[in-house]
Amino acid sequence: MKFFEKIKNNQTRTIKILGFSYTYDRNKFKRNKISVFAKIKNTKLLGGNKIDKNTKIFAKVKDGCIIGRGTDIGENNEIIASYPENKIIIGDNCCIGHDNIIVGGGNITIGNGALLASYIKILASNHNYSDISQPVKFQGNTSKDIIIGDNGWIGDNVIILAGVKIGNHCIIGGGSVVTKDIPSYSVAVGNPARIVKRYNFETKKWERC
Repeated sequence: MKFFEKIKNNQTRTIKILGFSYTYDRNKFKRNKISVFAKIKNTKLLGGNKIDKNTKIFAKVKDGCIIGRGTDIGENNEIIASYPENKIIIGDNCCIGHDNIIVGGGNITIGNGALLASYIKILASNHNYSDISQPVKFQGNTSKDIIIGDNGWIGDNVIILAGVKIGNHCIIGGGSVVTKDIPSYSVAVGNPARIVKRYNFETKKWERC
């Protein structure tokens, strides 16, 4: 591997140095920092993104994954839109830690300014199991969309299941399993996750429920 390399065309200039590639778009004036050990396919980066080593971002069709401006994604993440009709959209200025799995059987949308820690699983499909005469692996999947709002914080080891909507500025405590919707400006913890605090706009404080 070359320690320093320049690649040019009419619109972009890519510089590879010390294991990272920097892409500068002359028209849009945006630069991405992508590890040469990252694997990205059918993904649209909106600019100013950092993608760390051993992260995989795959979609079945062009622009099936969209990563917003200024969003950083750490190492060893798997972000996969499983079917051609699925999309995974991550907003602007998000920060995603390491060793997370974000898999879309349904669509997954993560809002602007979201902070995701590490070892999180966001799973937009579940195995069917209603027919006890058949093994679960032969009964197919049910896919449902997942929506995570703006400016939230998802702690370590959280699991978010298919069909869940988490509102804006929510905090999900580490180790929680989110099986139901969480309204905006809430703190939820536990398995299954339950709301323990809400923000009171009159007192301007987080108050216990």
